[in-house]
Amino acid sequence: MIENITLCDLLVENFCGDCVSLSRGCRNITVRNVSMRNFIRQGIQLAGDENARDYLVTGCQDLEHSIEPGGSTIHVEHARGLKNVIITANRCRHSLLASGVANLVLSDNVIEGRMEGNNNSNAIVRGNIVNGTDGGKAALMQFGYADGIIVKDNILVSASEDQAGLYVWGSSRYKPISLNGVRAGLVRDNLVGELSVPSAVKLQRCEGVNVSPAAGQP
Repeated sequence: MIENITLCDLLVENFCGDCVSLSRGCRNITVRNVSMRNFIRQGIQLAGDENARDYLVTGCQDLEHSIEPGGSTIHVEHARGLKNVIITANRCRHSLLASGVANLVLSDNVIEGRMEGNNNSNAIVRGNIVNGTDGGKAALMQFGYADGIIVKDNILVSASEDQAGLYVWGSSRYKPISLNGVRAGLVRDNLVGELSVPSAVKLQRCEGVNVSPAAGQP
């Protein structure tokens, strides 16, 4: 068991693996104000098991690289029961991917690339800015098999007309927002370019989804 650890005010660079890596048995771990550069795998890798919980990652960033990273700035995988993870106020030059977490908060991050998360439960995705990169075709923000998710107050800037904004399982190729197989959802108070919100949302195999226009729209 590794618990009650804070890593802060560090520069980690020129590493062939993950600059910072948490895994099995880690509890109450804070990663704050860590800068990374020239990593081959991930910048910050968060994994765990049924005993792992209570991670906070905040104020971290990857600096301009001289070697192209193979992975993402912050990456959560192999969670195996990990719970209570907060990833907030970070700057990610190479995407943020977080999957397999119970009680996940992704808030106030600035991201170049994408934000993606699958198999999360009780997730809050709020106040993030996601900027697409040239050549990117996958949706800017994508979530699959979510068991309770709130997506609120995010800004998504696509790099091309073919790049979808929010994608919750299903093809969002033709619409900025696409929901597929969603039950009891609410889409409200969003602004989508020059389109009215109801016409910008594609529903497929959905039940009980309420789509409301943004304030001031008909």
